[in-house]
Amino acid sequence: MGILERIKSFRRPKVITYEIAPETLKKIIQDAIQKAAPNITLSQNLASISGTSLTGRDWSQDLAKLQNLDTALSSRASESTLSAIAGALASKATDKLRVSVVDALPRSPFTPYDSAGNELSGYIKNLDTALSAVKASIDNINIAKVSGTALTARDWSQDFAKLQNLDTMLSSRASEATLSGIKAQTDKLQFDASNNLKIVVQNLPTDYFKAGQSIGESPFNLTKIGGTALTARDWSGDLAKLQNLDVALSSRASETTLSGIKSQTDKLTFDASNRLAIQNPPNMDVTLSVLAILQRFGRNISLSWVDGGEVTAPAAGTALVSRTVTTGKSGYIYGFFISAGEANNFKINWTSGTVAKSRRIVFTSAGTLQYVDFIAINEGVPADGGSSITITNVNAGSTGIVYQACLLYGEV
Repeated sequence: MGILERIKSFRRPKVITYEIAPETLKKIIQDAIQKAAPNITLSQNLASISGTSLTGRDWSQDLAKLQNLDTALSSRASESTLSAIAGALASKATDKLRVSVVDALPRSPFTPYDSAGNELSGYIKNLDTALSAVKASIDNINIAKVSGTALTARDWSQDFAKLQNLDTMLSSRASEATLSGIKAQTDKLQFDASNNLKIVVQNLPTDYFKAGQSIGESPFNLTKIGGTALTARDWSGDLAKLQNLDVALSSRASETTLSGIKSQTDKLTFDASNRLAIQNPPNMDVTLSVLAILQRFGRNISLSWVDGGEVTAPAAGTALVSRTVTTGKSGYIYGFFISAGEANNFKINWTSGTVAKSRRIVFTSAGTLQYVDFIAINEGVPADGGSSITITNVNAGSTGIVYQACLLYGEV
């Protein structure tokens, strides 16, 4: 039995005037549609939201990305990422406040009239006809397109089931103040013994639905959610971001892992140029440059060449080059240079522990010899402080023959 038939079956008492707000009527009609066709599937083409045209896109591919919600969000980092969801979650508590015009209105014991005393049967007849037309046009509807783009067949129930993984308290959830505000409104609702919502009919509009009117393609423009006005925006671009969920969240680093890494990186320190500061170990009491010298020469020593000038036909035992060791220091010989225009023998001479020391170098012919090593020639027997290190020729030089000698010397 339709609404018109139900209302006509009531007794007609004296004229009683009721008024209904347009928003209340819309709510009644929408719930009546849901009541009349509870298993509706939409096959319409959604073209706009809040007056903004949608970009043609296959949302099935986007929603399929919800399969990547394969683990509880409580194990992921961090909660600030979910702040954008807060507004959408805040209004969900009102979803159960459904009003059925089919169940509520027939219980009325009178025939309603408007404030002018006119019977509302004409309005109700149009409403009944419109609801019948709506039901006929939306039964078994299947959503096939979005802004003209065909959708891929897919069971979205499996995708939405992944929302069960939203199992943790988000910092962006509705606050107590928000829920208290909702409760303050729901506390104003009144129900009868059968838990049907009591309503007051006001200003029933005559042009909400017209007899024989078809819904057509995409007739609705979503303007509010939970009573909050929506900002005009093309959601297709936002939903397309779901394509970035290209891997399961469980394959990404968890908050525990990242916190462990952070606890270690927090221990690092940097200088003013953002260079990593490294503290010397307790047993490293020298700089790296000194360490390099120690590794090369075995001691923290600075070397330099002591040059001797050219000498022509030197007498036997002539000091071709000489270096006096600084008092309180020990002298080390790390190399030498000898050049002679004829064969001769040469000696490197020094005193260690008051004992004379020497090393002989033999030239079997004229020539030049340069020797350098990381280990001192007098390693283990350094020259005494205050003594001299010399290079001498053993035999006298021939007339016109040039000799020259140099020392690579250091002391500590």
